[in-house]
Parts: sequence; structure tokens; C-alpha cells
Amino acid sequence: MKQSTILNSALRTFAFVIIAKILIALREIALAAEYGAGKIIDAYNVALTVSTWLPIMFAAAAGAALVPELVRARTSSSGDATDSRFVSELNAAITLMAATMCAITVLAAAAAPLFLTETSDGSLALIRRMMLALAPFSGATLVFYYLSMRLQSAGSFSYTIIEAVPALLLSVLIYFASDPEGFATLAGGTIVGGFIQVAALLAMLSWIGARGAGFSFHFSSPRWRLVLGGIGAMAIGQVVLSASLPIDQYYAVQTGEGTAAVLGYANRLIGIGTSVGTLVLARALLPALAGLARSDPAEGWRQAKLWAAASFGIGACGLAIGWPLAEWVTRTVFERGAFGPEETRQVAQLLRLGMLQLPFYFGGVACVQWLAVNGRFKTVAAIACATLAAKMAILIPAWPALGAEGIVLSTTGMYVFAFSAQIVAFFVAARPQDTERSPHD
Repeated sequence: MKQSTILNSALRTFAFVIIAKILIALREIALAAEYGAGKIIDAYNVALTVSTWLPIMFAAAAGAALVPELVRARTSSSGDATDSRFVSELNAAITLMAATMCAITVLAAAAAPLFLTETSDGSLALIRRMMLALAPFSGATLVFYYLSMRLQSAGSFSYTIIEAVPALLLSVLIYFASDPEGFATLAGGTIVGGFIQVAALLAMLSWIGARGAGFSFHFSSPRWRLVLGGIGAMAIGQVVLSASLPIDQYYAVQTGEGTAAVLGYANRLIGIGTSVGTLVLARALLPALAGLARSDPAEGWRQAKLWAAASFGIGACGLAIGWPLAEWVTRTVFERGAFGPEETRQVAQLLRLGMLQLPFYFGGVACVQWLAVNGRFKTVAAIACATLAAKMAILIPAWPALGAEGIVLSTTGMYVFAFSAQIVAFFVAARPQDTERSPHD
């Protein structure tokens, strides 16, 4: 696949991501205007983080191993039967995992008093209620990410728009049918939106004629042997790395009432910027580099190197533009209703500190994709483990002194360390001669 083909895929994905992020931004505007930075938003942020943590980890871990294998299955000489059987077995495995995710969220709600010891009784009870309510959303999110991988491996990227469905539905409910407490609106809108997402992606798979419908619990496809090792190694790394999300929420709740809400607003603005770039790059590059790793490793490595440099530059430009505009963006997006000037100042300060991560976060995307498609899963997992250790080394002394600012700076430091390690691995462990020699660590 040539550079122009990757660029075309990236541009199409970019258009879909922009639409989705605009719709998600409407949710943030509605949340800020209706609820400000109160206890209900604290509870919603914590519960949403807990309920989606494992599905997000699965998407990052399994996608890096599963999408390239689905691409190979689609283009291999073994025929459609192998591909269809593997997907049917994946359907069964994902169904079991989705039920497990729901159960884990329920258990997390029961265990919340053991961890949120400094939280007031009223806030703790609200957090537990919200976690129990969002348990079904955890399973739906897992299924959504799995179906997204199947569409991605087939070269279809329009599913990105569907990611905004829960946000869009929640915005409509807040503006037109919000309950006084906010609990039913937030929980109900999120859950219903999640199930609409799943239904929409199933329809898209049917529309493109994707095979493998049905369920098989035999798990005898030969492709499992090739995939499970990669998923296992990546899962270890993702569990460790994605632990930064609940860690941040824990420290934010311990900092004081409203801190988790302020941090959540800042993270959502940062996430709009990072995900526009990383979702576009990752979704366009992963299937493209998977094909090149099989057919032309030297060209694939050259493309990955080119895109790593370009994405680092894009991140640096985003930082230069976003830093002076942080307060204006925060005010424009959030400052209305219950969200006042003081909340704007707090969120803008965290936003500036969070934007320092942009060049390093962007720059590492292409490096990780190339490592993954060449089976360097253990390398990626080891980097993730070291990265979380670097975050904690910053967070532990920074949080008592800086509070929420220390939490954000620890995440920025985490991505600086991660990019440094990814660059070393990219040039040392993933040169074309290495990828030709062995597809796995």
C-alpha cells in the first residue's frame, strides 16, 4: 500500500472523527450547563471510567493483534471457511467476555467503599448507584469495539461516527427531558446509546456482506494460536497502562469535591485533540501496515517512520496553537449555566498542562502500530509497564504538592517516557531485517 492510499484512508477517517467529536462536544456543553462540577458529574465520571476501563483496554490490546490477523485471514489462500469459523468463534468469545465485564462493574460498585475512604457518604452512595446502573454499558462497549475491529479490518471506517451516539442521545435528553437529580438522564441516556451503537454496527457489517455470523464455542480455529499470544502480551501492557485512568480518578476524588468533575472536563477537551489524531492514524495505519508487513517490510518501515515524524510535528503544532487558546476554548465550550468563571479557570489550567503530552502522544502512534503488526507485543507490553511506573514516580510526590495539576503532569510525563522508549524499540527491534526473520517476539 502506497503513501497516497494511507493518506486517503486517513482523510476519510478524519472526516468521520471530526463529525463524531463535534457531537461529543455537544454532550460536554450540555453537561456543563446543566450540572456544572457538582457531585452528580463526579459520580458519572468515576462510574463511566470504571465501566469502560476494561473494554477500552481490550480494544487497545486485542485490536493490535486481531486486526492484522483478520486482514491476513481475508487475504490468505486458506479460503473463507477459515475466516468465517474464526469470526464465529470470536462472536462467542466476545459474548462471554461482555457478560464478564458487566459482572466486574457490579463487583467494583460493591468494593467502592474499600477504595474511596475519604469520600463523603452521600457522594459514595451516588457513585455506587451510578456504577451499578452503567454495568450493562460496559458489556455493550466491549461488543462495540469488537465490531469496530471487524469493520476496520475490512477497510470500512464510517463506524467512527457511531461512537458519538451515546453522547448525542445524552445531549438530547439533557436539553429536552432531564430529570431534576440528573441520575436517570445520565445513566439511561448512556446505556440506551450504547445498545444503539451495537445495533448500528451489526447493520453495517450486514450491509458490507461480512461473513462469520453466528456463534461457535469450539474455539478450534488455527488462528487462535497466532492471536492469543499477542493479545495476552498486549493485554498485560494495556491493563497496566490503562490503570492510569482509575488512578487519576482515585486521586481526584481524594483531592476534594468537584476535582474529578474539573479533571473530567479538562480530559475530555484534551481527548478531543488526541483522539482526532490518534484515532485517524491508528485506524488508517493498522490495516495498511499489516498488509505491508506481509508484502513489503522495507516500505512498511519507511512509511511508519515517515508517519511517526509527521504525527509528532502535528502534535507540536497542536500544542503551540492550543496553549494560548485554552481559556477561550474552555469558556466557549463550557461556561454557561452552572459552570462559571472559576470552573473555567481551573479547567483551562489543567488543559494547558495536559496539552504538553500532544507531540509525544501523537508521535508514538505510528511506532506502536508498526511494532504490533510485526508481532513485537512483548516489547510494547514492557514499555507500557515501565511507562506506568514512570507516571507513579511523578504522581506520588507531585499530587500532595500540586493537587489536580500534579495528576495531569504525571500523565504528561508518562507519555514523554513512553515515546522515548517507543522510538528506541522502533529503530532497534523493528527494522525490516528483524521483521523478515520472525513475526513474533
